[in-house]
Amino acid sequence: MSESITPLRALTLFAVVTVFSPAARSQEPVSFRTDVLPILEERCFDCHQATRTDARGRTKKHKGGLRLDGNAWILRGGDGGDVVVAGKPDDSPLLTRAELDEDDPDHMPDRGDPLTVAQLEVIRRWIASGASFGDWTGAPLDASAASVPVAQAGATVPAGARAARLLALADGLAPLSEAERKALGEAGAHVEDLLGDRRLFRIGFPGRQASIDDAALRVLDRVKEHVVELDLARTPIDDSALDSLARLPRLSRLDLSDTRISAAGLRKLTRAASLRTLVLVGTTLHEDAVGVLAGMPHLETVHLWRSGLGDGELAALRDASPQLRVVGPPSLPPPEAPSAGRDGPRRRR
Repeated sequence: MSESITPLRALTLFAVVTVFSPAARSQEPVSFRTDVLPILEERCFDCHQATRTDARGRTKKHKGGLRLDGNAWILRGGDGGDVVVAGKPDDSPLLTRAELDEDDPDHMPDRGDPLTVAQLEVIRRWIASGASFGDWTGAPLDASAASVPVAQAGATVPAGARAARLLALADGLAPLSEAERKALGEAGAHVEDLLGDRRLFRIGFPGRQASIDDAALRVLDRVKEHVVELDLARTPIDDSALDSLARLPRLSRLDLSDTRISAAGLRKLTRAASLRTLVLVGTTLHEDAVGVLAGMPHLETVHLWRSGLGDGELAALRDASPQLRVVGPPSLPPPEAPSAGRDGPRRRR
């Protein structure tokens, strides 16, 4: 005898399908530590981590000059250049080579099962949303990262466009003292050493933090020469704090996602001479923000999906500032029907 579906049961089924649908998952923030790192550890680290000796006494070196076991190593890239281009998943070999057909000689991983569609989607969304590492640092750079000389005795630095920019910012800068780094931790900050030598840092405050108070801002001011990336996403920061942030001379990436910042606050950031990337995902903005963003002379990329700005405002911003890359909602490839092959279904880019 068939069982009828009651209205309550139908509503429950709808809720379950909605919560676990790809569309719902695509709106969730991606954590590198929680979502991306386990994929790399399982599928990539065997070939792309520090040189080591296996159980049979054989030396295993990382392939292609690429290591993925530290944030600075990922930024360094491999023999072929950058592997992750923040905001551009289709220009990031970490993803594009994993999306190739399995019989393609450039497909990665080069042995074992390919990444699943779900794993590829996680990596795509992570890169599309800015490729933030959060509080994860991993293995620091060492002397084997040689490729571009720097003005430190015997020191060498990573290759890659982003690493070269970081090195230019760090030129002539003394390392941050341990006391100052400890003060950041006491203020509730997560601190990530971008070059592994205590000169440049990515600093983040947990979104659950009750407030970004004057004490925290004073600590930031004390270490202002060393702050390159600042993550204040989902914190209760407001426009009044942006005067302090505009005075950070090397601040090049600022994440203000899901905050109460308005166009009036953003206007203060026009004085931030090094600011190149601004992330405003989920921060409610209005039409007046278009002119403010277009007037930021050094800004190169702004992430604006879920900001309340419609297609018309985004188009107006692109017209007003043609050199500015305006990133809207990430576009995910539609699912493809699997095609049968000798070894089962295959995926195509």
